[in-house]
Order: sequence, then C-alpha cells, then structure tokens
Amino acid sequence: MRDLKRELREVARQTRQGGWTASATTRPADGGGPARPDESPLLADFDQRLAAFTVEVGALVRARRLSDNQLRTAIRLLDGALEGLRRLLR
Repeated sequence: MRDLKRELREVARQTRQGGWTASATTRPADGGGPARPDESPLLADFDQRLAAFTVEVGALVRARRLSDNQLRTAIRLLDGALEGLRRLLR
C-alpha cells in the first residue's frame, strides 16, 4: 500500500510538472516542454486520473495472484474501455 501511495504521489508530482508517461503515446518523460496555454484545466485532471488509474490497476493486479481467466477478463475490460473511448473521440 505504501508503494501505491508513493507511486500516486510521484505521478501527481510529474503530472503537475507535465512530465509523466503512462505509455509510449503520452507526454515524454522530459516533459516535452510546457503545457500549451490554451489547454483546458480539465486536460491536466484527465492526465492525472489516467496516470493514477494505470498505477492503481497495476498495483491491484500485482497484489493478488490472479488466475489466467481473471487476467484475460481484466484485459478484455481494458480493451473494451479503450474501444469505447476511441468511439467517443472519433
């Protein structure tokens, strides 16, 4: 639990500085420069929540010995969420 809290604090710190990465398709680790002044404050909130989601789900999965079926179900849930977001953002 301490590791999760530490990771969440680190993600929050990096998000405020504009330098976190949740995947290869997000902002570069070096921050990639300052946030654009025309960005919505909600975008920073979205980034922080996405990073926190990634950390928490990863910690939950690793904290338990999940069966292969449970892992497959978790993967399908993630794929479904991604597909839903793709449809929303088209």
